Amino acid sequence: MKLKRIFQSDQHNSWISNRNCARPLIEKSQIREHMQVRGWDGQPIGTVDKLEGGRIKLTNGNPRNPHHYIDLDAVWWVEGDVLCLDRTAEEANRQFQQRQSENGGSGSVDL
Repeated sequence: MKLKRIFQSDQHNSWISNRNCARPLIEKSQIREHMQVRGWDGQPIGTVDKLEGGRIKLTNGNPRNPHHYIDLDAVWWVEGDVLCLDRTAEEANRQFQQRQSENGGSGSVDL
């Protein structure tokens, strides 16, 4: 599986070891609908719905749940159909839950 190779590659390992170095410049044009959004650890977070301004809107299968948004500044790299964040999936999901609690469970949730 290509995705598995990406996260087991030497290139990904060098990104991990150099995580505190200057991040590559991400252009809005690199972000496309249906891209997989993954944490730094390679674990899935969601799927890109669309780009709204400087934020990435994730798909939402339940209209009762608020949409999750990710700021472009949180994107570490893009390769193929995979968008990788600058934090692990666990960290991102914890932040989504915390922000959802802070706004009473209603409205959109930004990361």
